[in-house]
Amino acid sequence: MAQSLSLKLALVLVILALTAAGIFVAVSTSARAEVPEAPDIPTWPSFTMLYEADGPIYSVGDSDPVSTREVRQLVYTSPTQWTDTVIEATAVQTPVGTESTVGNTSNLKDTSYTESDASGETTYTETVEADTTILVSGVPAPFPIEDSRITTSPTTTEAKVCFFDECTENAPGLLYRKASGTEAVYVDDARGIPLRMEDSFVVREIRINAARQQLSQ
Repeated sequence: MAQSLSLKLALVLVILALTAAGIFVAVSTSARAEVPEAPDIPTWPSFTMLYEADGPIYSVGDSDPVSTREVRQLVYTSPTQWTDTVIEATAVQTPVGTESTVGNTSNLKDTSYTESDASGETTYTETVEADTTILVSGVPAPFPIEDSRITTSPTTTEAKVCFFDECTENAPGLLYRKASGTEAVYVDDARGIPLRMEDSFVVREIRINAARQQLSQ
C-alpha cells in the first residue's frame, strides 16, 4: 500500500511541477480510473483569480533575450469551462514595433479550446475529448493536500482571498516546503487552490464562490 501511495503521489507531483513550469497538461479521467487508489484530485469551486506569471521570452536581433511578466485574470467556472486573459504585460521593443501579450485570451468551453489575440481573432483552436481536462497554462493543478499526507504549516501571504463576500487582505495560507527547498503556498482550504509557486506564479487576489472548506487534519 505504501509503495502504491508513493507512486500515485509522484504522479500528482509531476502534474504539479509541469503546470508550475507553464506547460499544458492533459489529464485523462479514464487513465486515472486505472489507478483506483490514487488520491482524489479536488474539485475547485468557481472563482475569479488575478495572478502574476512569467510571460514569453523575446529574442531581438543580437541583444540578450528579454524575459517578460504578465498579470492575468482567470475566470474559472468548472474543469471544462474557464477563460484566462492577459490584462498587463511587459512591452518589448522590436524592429517591427512594440510587442505585448495584453489582450491575449485562452478559453475552454466543454470540448472546444481556443486561443485569441488582443483583436479577438482566433489564433489556435483544438477539439479535446470529453473525458480530458486541459489545465490553464501556468496555473498549478488542484492538489490533494489531505490525501497526499504532505506536511503544511501556516503562513501569511500578500494575497486578498475572498470566500463569497468575506475577504481577507494578506490572507493566511498553507505553506508546503518541498525536499528540494522550493516552496508552494495554497489557500487555507482543503481543495488545494494555489496562491504561490516561488515567483513563477503569484496570486494577487482570488474571489471564491463558495464557503471555506476546512482541512480535517
